[in-house]
Amino acid sequence: EQGKFEQALSDYENCLTRHLDQGTIWNKLGRTYKEIGELSDAKKCFQKAVEHEPNCGITRANLAAVMSELGEEYDAIEVYEQALQREPASPETINSFADLLERVGLAEKAYRAINYSLRLAPHMSAVRVRLSTMLFKRGQVAAAIQNLQEVVETDVNNVPAWMNLGNIFEATGKLGEAVKCYEKVILLDRDSAKARNNLAVALQKLGHFDMA
Repeated sequence: EQGKFEQALSDYENCLTRHLDQGTIWNKLGRTYKEIGELSDAKKCFQKAVEHEPNCGITRANLAAVMSELGEEYDAIEVYEQALQREPASPETINSFADLLERVGLAEKAYRAINYSLRLAPHMSAVRVRLSTMLFKRGQVAAAIQNLQEVVETDVNNVPAWMNLGNIFEATGKLGEAVKCYEKVILLDRDSAKARNNLAVALQKLGHFDMA
């Protein structure tokens, strides 16, 4: 595995010497460094990628993610904001931004950012799942459930949505509904140990020890 990364690094560096699509190559080089844990080198590569592709939101999001891992959280927040200005409908960027904001104690700003993004692009199911988690934490249980139910109505194979819905039903004592959700997750993802464990716990709470 290490040999593959080293070969990739060599290939990308060779491309750079030949001036081939430098923004893309710097980005790929940065991702490779990030995967092998060389975060400082990854940051330098993403900075170079931004120089070549200043309007690419994903490139800035990659830079922000590395900066966050390096402990530069507040600078990373600024770079995430720049990324979302350029590509506001990127679920991965929005959720990573929200993760960072919550980690540094800015949960309210994270909530506002998620809602703002959904006003711009309301059909981002991954972001709506994240919103439901926030709503539940804020005590808005009915809104969280409704939001997730709307997600699975339009995206019936959305595993995270079914899992979150099951978790909320279980936490609020609606064990029969939770069981149905966990069973749906297992149908979609038979290797989900978490769903199988949650299903067993919910069945035990219902007194169905023979089925757990």
